[in-house]
Amino acid sequence: MDLRKIVSGLTLEQKIGQLIVAGFETGKADDPHFLELVHKYHVGNVILFTRNLGERRETCELTQGIRETIMADTGIPPLVAVDQEGGMVTRIFHAGNVIPGNMLIGATFDEHNAYLVGRITAQEMRALGMNMNLAPCTEAPIYRRARGVAPRAYSDNPYMIAAFDKEFIRGMQENGVIGTAKHFPGYTGCNEDGHLTLTTNTHDLNTLQKIELNTFRMVLAGGPDGVMAAHMFCPALVPERRLTSASRDVITGILKNQMGYKGIIITDCLDMHSVLDIYGAGRGAVEFIKAGVHLLDISHTLKSQSEACNCLKEAVLSGEIPMEQLDQTVYEILAMKQKYGLFEAEKPIDERLAAVDWEGNRRTLEEIAEKGVTVVRGEEMLPLKKGNGLFISTLPMTLVIVDEKIDAGNTFARAAAQYFDGTAREISLSPTDEEIAALAEEAKTKDYVVIGTYNSCGEPGQVKLQQELVKANPNVISIALRSPFDIDYAQEVPGYILGYEYTRNSIHALLRILNGEIKATGRAPLAIYPRKLD
Repeated sequence: MDLRKIVSGLTLEQKIGQLIVAGFETGKADDPHFLELVHKYHVGNVILFTRNLGERRETCELTQGIRETIMADTGIPPLVAVDQEGGMVTRIFHAGNVIPGNMLIGATFDEHNAYLVGRITAQEMRALGMNMNLAPCTEAPIYRRARGVAPRAYSDNPYMIAAFDKEFIRGMQENGVIGTAKHFPGYTGCNEDGHLTLTTNTHDLNTLQKIELNTFRMVLAGGPDGVMAAHMFCPALVPERRLTSASRDVITGILKNQMGYKGIIITDCLDMHSVLDIYGAGRGAVEFIKAGVHLLDISHTLKSQSEACNCLKEAVLSGEIPMEQLDQTVYEILAMKQKYGLFEAEKPIDERLAAVDWEGNRRTLEEIAEKGVTVVRGEEMLPLKKGNGLFISTLPMTLVIVDEKIDAGNTFARAAAQYFDGTAREISLSPTDEEIAALAEEAKTKDYVVIGTYNSCGEPGQVKLQQELVKANPNVISIALRSPFDIDYAQEVPGYILGYEYTRNSIHALLRILNGEIKATGRAPLAIYPRKLD
């Protein structure tokens, strides 16, 4: 296949469309938003979210419709991307199996588990018609922040992160899905969420070299075919007020030239405030392509998507973006599509679905989750007796923009109370003094209390509730259902378990461990400070 000839035969608008990875709202390929993207702007790639994805066959019909519509426009198959990190960043709920999150996998201390999860993820994605996974995260959560990247990382150790990242990527890419190391150059030194506001990496150059850039170098040695560029300020790398994703010194100079990266580079979403507040989607698109990226993730609004296409066209026509650069960028995108067999005819839906051992995959993923749950202290308190226990938890919820609404199937409190014939109490993320007082009073009448916290490291109400429960009942077990840093605020709690995520698999594993059916073998893949009791 002569890819250069294909590129030369495209119109300017069609070439620009190959740079766009666009999202839309519904689960139908005849969605007016999607059709306008293709027919008016010749968009060549899509990104899907939970809002788009239904049951297995429904999802296959959507991706098949996407492929047919885009190929009818240009003859070029689309990249169909998704953020299937696992854990709290899961997009495929009903069509595929529940994927453990990175820190739960890291707690197994077996990088082969990362490979298995990558392989299963890719097998199921390709069967469903998807071919690019915007995962895994490459940051090290060395700062103990409530809403940082912690559950999305394998560890706080850059060497362990790199080892697991490489295996996860290998598992995906050997099975036909592009792996994407993110978010270059790394969010470790950032305090803010770039989806919501401008974020700055405050690390000096020496720290960046030791942590963020060192981790990326090790991961890139494993051969990921995708890298995601983050939108951040980083004064140590870019002294002027310019996002790293818009810096040719960072994208081309460091990532491509110094690190020798040869794959495709996709930006984080252009609908993020860190882009909109500095450039706007249109001007941002031009700056990112000039810096050396290949693909622009524009996940949400038609306004941003149309602005990006229009501004890119103006930039090429004016000579700001040379036609030679555009042609080379499109060629490299097409070469990646060819590498992953996207130009080949797709097998029928039934044949693709039948080729996957969905039930075997489910069992493997459950076993990995069970191996990751970590009992930090209080093992002598297990197994729990049935009949007079109090189980408390929040609802699973979105705390940062990349989280999806997790369909845990049940709250932890309800599931545990049913399992142990106990009492379930569901609390708000920030319980009031009235809630706390009532629960503490009820705890006095129970044999034991199990509380599932959800980022209590950033929620003083949950911390106070734990303290009052311990005063009321000596037999309290606390379980971190998201951030492992909750343990820093539970020094007085005698029993502590790290669950790492609030998903069906983690709940199932926790119940079996609490009941003594299996022994917890997970180890915390990050620093756990000794208890300090007065």
